[in-house]
Amino acid sequence: MSVSIHDLKKLARESMRRISFHNKTVSSIVARIKYYAQNSEVEELIQTVYKAFKGEEATLDWKRDRTFILDYLYCREYYAITYKEYFLFGLDKSHDDTKKDFLGWLELGNYDLELNKSGHPEIFESKEKAYESFKEYYGREVIAIFSESQKKLAATFFARHSAGIVKPFDEYGGHGIEIYKVSSDTTFEQIWKEISLRCPFVLEELIDQAPEMSNYYPLSVNTIRYNTFYLNGELTRLQAVLRMGMGGSFVDNASSGGIYALVDIDTGRVIGPARDFKGECFEKHPDTGVQIKGSIIPRWDELNKMLESIVCVIPDQKQVGWDFALSKAGWVMVEGNTTPVLQDFDLEHGLRKQITELYSKVIPVWK
Repeated sequence: MSVSIHDLKKLARESMRRISFHNKTVSSIVARIKYYAQNSEVEELIQTVYKAFKGEEATLDWKRDRTFILDYLYCREYYAITYKEYFLFGLDKSHDDTKKDFLGWLELGNYDLELNKSGHPEIFESKEKAYESFKEYYGREVIAIFSESQKKLAATFFARHSAGIVKPFDEYGGHGIEIYKVSSDTTFEQIWKEISLRCPFVLEELIDQAPEMSNYYPLSVNTIRYNTFYLNGELTRLQAVLRMGMGGSFVDNASSGGIYALVDIDTGRVIGPARDFKGECFEKHPDTGVQIKGSIIPRWDELNKMLESIVCVIPDQKQVGWDFALSKAGWVMVEGNTTPVLQDFDLEHGLRKQITELYSKVIPVWK
């Protein structure tokens, strides 16, 4: 079996990351090599991230800010974090041992890949297969459109619902999602002319959101991301997060500009302010002024009960980030993710100990 140069480079990076992870001497050496190598792509990436968190006018000078940049590169190796996480986790302000408690994506993503080898991530990665497997939890119609030959199928969908949401097969994080409505000004033929160019995609019936959830922000379906771990019939509820849209967007994904807030998994009470993926905090929703921290997610017991049954559908899938919406008829599943965000959703607590203790029951974890 031939091995490409790309694969060899990836293997080398992975090996070096494992060697340097939590090894101060090696991490320091790697950081200095990266600094003096003056890689233009790395420099550009660091500048982009720095501007995103510090403002467009902020710039890093490679000579003037040498100490800071070396620490930046060092933390990427020693704590196995991304450049964005350096600021998101507050490592630029922290100087104590709690830094090591945070679980960065470079490490967590590795664990997810290992866990998925014994699961069925292909079901969750396919919107069509996910709907087939979890149909009773969707509470709405979902159809897959693969080619222009399925025009009639799409036409009957819009005849039944008049409106639908289009989700591309190969996108995530809310990207590429559009809502289409048949009206006196817009015919199905006009809609089809546009969406047929986007094949393949899934066409979903819109969720009729409960007014208690619309109250936070009415333009998006505001969801709960529930991260779980399931092993040998035992469910561990790792984390619950309220996600909301903002700024005129109709998607609630934090990666698409939405905001999120931690929820107490037992009571459904929002226990922290909302944040965005730049770390900015909001006690109240910036668009509606609705109080976020301290609010109660309605029908929380019903969601926890649904969780107990939904994890049993594909029991071999150990870790899932479930997205749920509260419709007027009750909780419905939006989708499931097999590489779920965890630490980025909880900036107050380092999750390393909790996550690695669970995951080490199945796979080797980095020591």
